[in-house]
Amino acid sequence: MPPPGPGVIRVALGGLVLGVGAGTVFFLAVKRVPAAIAATITYVEPVMAAGVRALLLGEPLGGLAFAGATVVIGSGVWVALEPLPPEPPASAEDRTAAWASGGVGGSAHSSRGPRWQA
Repeated sequence: MPPPGPGVIRVALGGLVLGVGAGTVFFLAVKRVPAAIAATITYVEPVMAAGVRALLLGEPLGGLAFAGATVVIGSGVWVALEPLPPEPPASAEDRTAAWASGGVGGSAHSSRGPRWQA
């Protein structure tokens, strides 16, 4: 087998730099967004890869690829539009008042207490 030429080395370095760079940016971003959004981003990655492959390399996308992309993107939109759960009250007095009124964690007669203490 002949030694790798400059093209192979460039592709390897490009993959390494872009892979490490993209991974680093992704993990830094995951710390700042809710888990549902981070999961959605990871699901969109293969869709973007297939789109780039079709645009840059001219490879055709079949019907199943379009159907899968539609499901993934539609699910991502659904998750992104889902309302976030309400924040629990900050102070102990607020938590007690919310629990007693039945506003957080069920009714005031719940035996297990507020949801965030379970």
